[in-house]
Amino acid sequence: MNARYHDKPDDVDRVAPDRTSLLVRWLSTAVGLAGLAIVYGAFTLPNKISDLSIGMLWPIPVEFAAVLLILAVVPRRFSRATGWFLAGLVTLVSVVKIADMAAFQAFARQFNPVLDFHLLDAAWNLMSGAIGMTGALGIVAALILALAVIALLAGRGIAALAGTVRRRPSFVLAASAPFLLAGFAASGSDSSDNSPWQNAARPFASVATSELMIDHVETFTTSLSNLKTFSQEASVDPVAGIAGDRLLKKLAGKDVLLVFVESYGRTVIDRALYAADIVPALDAFEETVAKRGFHAASGFVKAPTVGGQSWLSHGTLLSGLWVDNQRRYNALVTSDRATMVSDFSRAGWRTAAVLPAITLAWPEGSFFGYDAIYDHARLGYRGLPFNWVTMPDQYTLSALDRFERMKPDRPPLFAEVALISSHAPWTPVPSLVDWEDVGDGTIFNDQAMSGDPPEVVWSDQDRVRSQFSLSIDYAIDNLSSWVKNRLQRDFVLIILGDHQPAPIITGETDNRDVPIHVISDDPAVTEAFLRWGWSGGIIPQDTTPSLSMDAFRARFMATFSADPLVGAIDQTRRVDQRQTP
Repeated sequence: MNARYHDKPDDVDRVAPDRTSLLVRWLSTAVGLAGLAIVYGAFTLPNKISDLSIGMLWPIPVEFAAVLLILAVVPRRFSRATGWFLAGLVTLVSVVKIADMAAFQAFARQFNPVLDFHLLDAAWNLMSGAIGMTGALGIVAALILALAVIALLAGRGIAALAGTVRRRPSFVLAASAPFLLAGFAASGSDSSDNSPWQNAARPFASVATSELMIDHVETFTTSLSNLKTFSQEASVDPVAGIAGDRLLKKLAGKDVLLVFVESYGRTVIDRALYAADIVPALDAFEETVAKRGFHAASGFVKAPTVGGQSWLSHGTLLSGLWVDNQRRYNALVTSDRATMVSDFSRAGWRTAAVLPAITLAWPEGSFFGYDAIYDHARLGYRGLPFNWVTMPDQYTLSALDRFERMKPDRPPLFAEVALISSHAPWTPVPSLVDWEDVGDGTIFNDQAMSGDPPEVVWSDQDRVRSQFSLSIDYAIDNLSSWVKNRLQRDFVLIILGDHQPAPIITGETDNRDVPIHVISDDPAVTEAFLRWGWSGGIIPQDTTPSLSMDAFRARFMATFSADPLVGAIDQTRRVDQRQTP
């Protein structure tokens, strides 16, 4: 009895550790398998969200076979250091591809550390403004945690692979060789090759990850060398040769108002989803212009950026230089390059910038040399913000009238204006009030508190696109109402988009065109743009040629000065297809 009684606890004691040990082994195995998936997945993962599918698991990445080969041939005494190196490499590849996905969604291009690290602060401000500080902190914490988990699992995966390889090194060497050979053959051939190692429809092995990483390195070095090229470009200015008394002679006495509309891209005209609402608004705008006895011409210009970084487009148009990244912008504002601002100033115009999105110090403003800069604080808006949007566009134009255009006995005005109501998160969307009631902007408070918050809108992609369309519709109606009620005579109004909206709105596209419209009470002004090949009216035709945005300054100055620079016009007649490196 006693023996049997004591046997039972002994059995339990022996079984319990076995169960715990089994659980530990299962967990270790699960972590190892997850690590293997991370290692394999890092090399098969595409760098665009649209390419995510089960098909990405094939073909076999040559880089994975190379990892096996390295683990098979490295001496055991170097195995730990090799494991750390390979785990770091896998983590780096994963981070680069995920960063590419984010960059493609935001800017329709791959990630470039030379160009994009400065955007982290702007991204934080936009994200925290759209979803709140708590949500933004949560996303940052999740990203950090995800990076740590990737690194940990990559290390476990490499360790698991190393254990397997050490038991069967000869087999691994034999198995890896065909994939490596296939990869080398694939990398050295194109779709016309009859390589036995690959099939055009279903290749046997892929070196896509290696090619991507090499491309990133080349892009990095190219971005640095572009700075030298930019300095050389900036030293050549075709407008500098026009004498001050001849410069812009054909626009003497006219206000020239350069108005950028946020995220107003060709998409809103070409894509049926938006055209159904936006084209009728443009038609109504054209009708307003005609009823006032004004004239219009429209075309397209190619912007240097997509989805954001509006200041790059502003710098490009004003300077006549292709400013498609922050490095080139920094080089611009530290140079002595003349711009449209200095051109108009030299010709006798007063110059002003109306920039409601500028809420912090803006030292770059001193480079452009405006006589007056109206930022968020100086515009005097006392109403509530529309989430990220500091004030509605109607207030911005009303402030321009009050501070500059309605002053008596003033010189002609050149004003650069940024309208931002069509900036993300596109909620709430303002509505027009009577111009006489705009006042200090508090009339918009009820509108600013209306509608769904950004986190609700952005949980539904269709809703995001609908809100974007409404914001562009408002921007057009606002400008139409301003032309109808506030503009009288002796003016040239130039309206253009700063860039195409983000790919969440456009879908993936290489098109960087934005519409541009010129409205004036003087038919000779719009006729000059018709000679550029633009269309009459507000809606440009599909066949209207697209002018590179950096070509606008020289061509505009040549067209409206008393002694046009034929060479400059010929130089800028091209349609550039340049892309961000």
